[in-house]
Amino acid sequence: MNAPIPPLIGLRDSVEHARRRRTWNRGFNPTAMKQYEPIIHKRVEQLLEAIVQRGRFDLAEMFGNSALVSSFIAWPKPILTSR
Repeated sequence: MNAPIPPLIGLRDSVEHARRRRTWNRGFNPTAMKQYEPIIHKRVEQLLEAIVQRGRFDLAEMFGNSALVSSFIAWPKPILTSR
């Protein structure tokens, strides 16, 4: 049985952390981050529209449901619905 791979954020070994981090560096450099800006703005607008349509906002409820948060970030249309 293989031991679980520890998450990158929890690594204390700086050499191993740097080795694994190299895979992610291209996606988090300043140029890449600047390219994410319009996408993030759009997602925030969609989130705010969904909150207004719902008529209420419960941060604990929304962020307590990690599937809801990750699918909102990953999919092109907001998934919050009126209750």
